[in-house]
Amino acid sequence: MAVVLGTLILLVGAAAGTWWWMGRALFRPGTVEQALAARGETLEVPPGQRADAPSWQVSPDVRLHHVAVGEGRDVVVVHGGPGLPRRGPGARRP
Repeated sequence: MAVVLGTLILLVGAAAGTWWWMGRALFRPGTVEQALAARGETLEVPPGQRADAPSWQVSPDVRLHHVAVGEGRDVVVVHGGPGLPRRGPGARRP
């Protein structure tokens, strides 16, 4: 009985910790610009590339696909998984 109760308490604690961790913000607004400035980088279009191009080569192994919609201050929304290239039907090629 004690083993079952201990296991249940451990599972509930792990679930509560996971729920708390997944629900909090992973960054604060403005921290990206601060981190880039510390490395001498910016959020500007990479040198030698057009602002209206459908993608930018930001490093030798990173290509950033982007869209611009509307007017006003630029906003960067990053979504997706761990950055693994898609495979199979529907995979886009640069």
